[in-house]
This record gives sequence, C-alpha cells and structure tokens, in this order.
Amino acid sequence: MAKSGFFDKSAPRYHMHRYRFVNFHTINFFKVYKGLDILTNKVTVEEMKGVPHHMISIVEANQRKYDITCFRNQALPIVERILGDGKIPFIVGGTNYYIESLLWKVLVDETSRHPSPPTSTKWKADTSDELTDNPKILVDEIIKLFVSSHGRVESEDLESCSSDQLHCALSICDPKRASSLHPMDRRKVLRSLQICYQTGMKHSEILSQQRKMWDHCEDSTNWDVSHLGGPLRFENSLCFWIQADKKLLHDRIDKRVDDMVEKGLRLELNNYFDTLKEKNDELDYSRGILQSIGFKEFSAYLQLPKSERHSKLDNALFNVGIDILKLATRQYSKKQVQWINQRFLQPKRRQVPPIYGLDGNLTDAESWDINITRPAETLLENYLQGNFEHPIFAEKRVQTIEDREDDLIVRTCEICEGRAFVGIRQWEAHLVGRRHKKMKNRNMNRELRSFKFNSDPQNPSVEHTSVSTSEAQTRLSSHHLYLQSRE
Repeated sequence: MAKSGFFDKSAPRYHMHRYRFVNFHTINFFKVYKGLDILTNKVTVEEMKGVPHHMISIVEANQRKYDITCFRNQALPIVERILGDGKIPFIVGGTNYYIESLLWKVLVDETSRHPSPPTSTKWKADTSDELTDNPKILVDEIIKLFVSSHGRVESEDLESCSSDQLHCALSICDPKRASSLHPMDRRKVLRSLQICYQTGMKHSEILSQQRKMWDHCEDSTNWDVSHLGGPLRFENSLCFWIQADKKLLHDRIDKRVDDMVEKGLRLELNNYFDTLKEKNDELDYSRGILQSIGFKEFSAYLQLPKSERHSKLDNALFNVGIDILKLATRQYSKKQVQWINQRFLQPKRRQVPPIYGLDGNLTDAESWDINITRPAETLLENYLQGNFEHPIFAEKRVQTIEDREDDLIVRTCEICEGRAFVGIRQWEAHLVGRRHKKMKNRNMNRELRSFKFNSDPQNPSVEHTSVSTSEAQTRLSSHHLYLQSRE
C-alpha cells in the first residue's frame, strides 16, 4: 500500500539488475480510464524509466459498465502471469477496495451464481395496496426488477430510486444484512441485493456460513473463511504502508494539486468538457472517469459558456474548484487510512498479510532512500530468503487493532437527527465529536427555555411555574448525564 510517489522514486532502483523480476501494477481505479492524465495523476513514461506498468489507460472514458469485478477479472490474470514468469508484481496505489479484490477471495464469482432467482413469497413485499403514491409500492417495484432480471441490475437502472428505497428493499429480502449497512451506502446495498437475487441466497446467510465455519476452526491458521470473506489469494504477500503526519500529508496534497494546475489541468478540463459537449454525452458524475475526484469539483466552472472563459467569474470559479479539490482529496486520504485500519489491521476478522510502515515524512532524495527504499529492500530480501529473525521485521511491523464483536452494527443518533453510524468505533467517535456535543447542547438549551415544573402539586390553583434557571440547569444536566450513560 503506497502512493504514486513510489513509482518514480523507487521503481528504477527495484528494476536494477538484482530486481529485474519486478513489475509494477497500479491500483488507482480511475487510472484505468483513458484521458485526463493530469487530473488522475498518472505516472508518465519518463517516470516509469523502463519499468513495466499495468492497468493504466485501458478503458474508454465513457464506458458505463466497469466495476470492481471487471477490474479483478482483468488485473488478476496479469498478476498470475507475472508470478508464473518468476517475477514479483508490486501492487501500488490508493484504491484499497480494489486492492482487496486481488489480495483476498472476497467477490462472488459469476460461475457460482444460481440459475434462477428466489421465488419464495418471503422475498417479495405485499403488493395488495394499489395506492401508487405509497412508498411501499415503489420498493415492491425495485424487488420485482431484481426478481425479473435474476439480479442483473446495475446502478443506472435504479437512478430514479432513492438510497432509502434501495435500503428498504434490502431490509425486506435480507433484513439482517440491511441492519449492518448504512442506508446511504448505496454501492454496498446494491451489491447485497445483486448477490441475493443472483445466487438464490441472502448475503447475510453467506456471511453467516463463513462465520460459523470460522468459529468452528480449531486452528487459527485455517483461513479458508473469515468474517469479511475468503482467504488471502496470495499467502506470501507483503504490504508496505508509506506513512506521514497529517499536517505534512495535507501540505503535500495541496502542493500536488498546485502542480497539476501548473502542468495544464485547466486546459485538460476544458478540452475534455468540450469533447463531451460535441458528442452530446451526458455529464454524469456517477459513471466512468467522471466519478473521479477532480471533475465534479469543477462543475460550476465547466458550466460557463466558452465566451466567459478567462473572465473574472471564470477565474474565480476555477479557483473555487481548486479549493474544493484540495478539500476532497484530504477527506479521501482520511478515508484511506480508516479503510486500512478497519480492513487490513484487524486479524480477528480475516487473514491479513504483514504490514510494514515506512517513514514518508521526508521526501528529499536522500531521506527517501534512507527511510523508504532501503528498508523496503531489506524487508523484501530477508523475506525472500526466509530470514524472519532480522530485527527490521519487528521494527517496521504495524501493530494490529483489537476487534470488537459488535463492530458492524448500525446505530442511529436521535440527537443528531437520525444520523447512522456503522460500527462501535464510528459510534464512540461520534459521541465525543464536536457536532454531537453541539446538537446536544442546542437541545438542552431549547428544553431549558421551555422547562417548567409544578411547584405545589397539592394546590391545584397553582399552575406550572418556572423554576430558577440554576435549578432547571441542574435537573437537565442530571437528565442528560443519565441519557448519556444509556447511549
């Protein structure tokens, strides 16, 4: 697990005589699309310096259907061929979900799918109510679509359906699975619906079977199943995680965006958008390369007519897009770290490869060589030689995270208007977060202003009178402390 800087700084050295068996395999999903090379920060031919790279610019930018299964089916044979040639593939990138599809056997294969959809009435909602404005009818139509197509339903087929409706459909056919997914996690909800109606089994049942097998394993080295899917596809895998302090990482993200502007990002965006308009292609930010960070952030800028280009408004909107792009990239980097912590560093939930942290706080050539390239070389060489007693393994090993059995339960916060959180870690982080505290204090103040007590319940002539502010505050505080202890 590393970033694109690993290409130009380490690739040539690994491809020297004693590392001539190395191929680089980039796993940044949007780099598979042709075009927008600056926006997607593709490695250049000069940066490759003769090192073979794969899975870059192989899909037409307007191709509607290219998902993780397509990616896995196209990338995996390349990895296996490289291994078959006695070489080592380096999988480099930041789209961790796609890295998982190669490292673990986690996807349902087309060959294992059931030839017919489930026909039991429990898979269908009651359609006796003929009121067309009833939301339940809309959910029924979603289920009928999955049944009639044997689950071969894609996201574009459900554009008119809200995420809540999709989640409701899943809660009808697989309530257990629905309870573990955030209602707004449209991709996972859709995938669970597809699995249900393609395999004839509820997704939760498939996962439950895996967990039962896991629980009955006498030996923890039996990794045929896990709480998150199948075993490692390649047992002899090493993961290098280039780490940096948050402030430094954000500064580098800002600099990278500034470098993209200097390389011609503005012209690239203009030309690409003009091409779309000439072809009358729909500007859909949920498909193809337009999903990538860096295009929808410039939506307002790109909507201006050509006659307005390089005007004051045009420049202002472009600068706003730059700021939004930097923010979106920083937010994505945070999600990447969260994904690694949740999916790669919890050995009780799945078999995980060893992960070694490399210090990326200093990026000048000498520091990079000392902190990144040399330690990685030492780790790789000793691993290949079976010399696991070398002290660098203990020194660079990233510590795993203790898991919680109820980690996948969805909880909603009524104080924060029903916001949903998946897992105990998200829930606990929310309870101590700034937004939750602000909403709780706002509710407390609202109650305080209208909080009245009956000072003399024996005397009916004395109606509710306001108590002192301090007394009401004390009572409210006690009440909310009680509620907080119940959360």
